[in-house]
Amino acid sequence: MKLSFYTIDDLRLGPNLWTESRFDTVPDALSHYRSLPGGTVKELGLISEEWKLPLIRRTALVPAREPQENVLVTGQLIRPPWRGAPEVLSAARKCVSALKVRYCLDRDRLVPKPSELPEELRQGSFGPPVVRRIYTATAGWLSPAELKRRFPEERGVFSYPLVLKYLADVHLDDGPRPMELSHWDLRRLEARAGSFAASK
Repeated sequence: MKLSFYTIDDLRLGPNLWTESRFDTVPDALSHYRSLPGGTVKELGLISEEWKLPLIRRTALVPAREPQENVLVTGQLIRPPWRGAPEVLSAARKCVSALKVRYCLDRDRLVPKPSELPEELRQGSFGPPVVRRIYTATAGWLSPAELKRRFPEERGVFSYPLVLKYLADVHLDDGPRPMELSHWDLRRLEARAGSFAASK
């Protein structure tokens, strides 16, 4: 897979006004990204043929504040044609390391970087977890409905809740049990439940 890279100076300006620059290597793209002002919604990504993949975006950890955190954009990274491509994963790792990334932008929320799945969840769980509460950095525990009310999707690409953990009913071998899960624990269990359902 032949890759090139791009930067955008500020997504808030819109495609008719923002400046997009192209580069052949990750170091060149990173150097230019760092040179852009820190208080903008800037972005660094890669291009393969007609496909474009955002990798890093500057965003605010607290809604309505100035962007101050570089985050890894995972929404498309974990899907084909990017998922598992060594060149893409290598570029993403270089960006994460160089910019000391601590958080990911996954779908419509900011979350801490992935961690290992807890031991007790590695073998069990045969149904999708049911999320009861979501813990955010700014508002504490919220119901899923309240999270959607406070952070409607139409707010666009510039404001996201920082989600730290979930309280969910997890279906283990000995029955359902309420557990606190990280974002990535929840995603893995959802994927596993989907695989189990498909095999029945």
